[in-house]
Amino acid sequence: MQARPTEIKIRLPDDFNGDRKKTRTFYLATQLYMMANKHIYDTDEKKITFFISFLKEGTAGPWAEAEMTKAFTNDQGFGTWEAFTTRFLNAFTEADTAGDARAKLRVLRQTATADEYIAEFR
Repeated sequence: MQARPTEIKIRLPDDFNGDRKKTRTFYLATQLYMMANKHIYDTDEKKITFFISFLKEGTAGPWAEAEMTKAFTNDQGFGTWEAFTTRFLNAFTEADTAGDARAKLRVLRQTATADEYIAEFR
């Protein structure tokens, strides 16, 4: 009998509720977790199943339910990881990230350290 691989214990991503300001953080946290455990999340289906399990509340919940309904009634399932993440990012990324950054720069006044500004605008 072969031993089941164990997951490397790092912090799980927080549940995602659809807040567009938290999309990038959530996406990167899930990527990091799956990268650390690539011996377990080694197929598109496993990656998507893991990812979608954190989409429970707010606008993310109904979006995940719609994705699952399509997958369960479709011979192709969820499709590829790349296609799934593209759909996710299209649904939850702020519409005009570059425009938002320009607007923030126009009203920017130095009230913090340079390092804090660099972190904010990354």
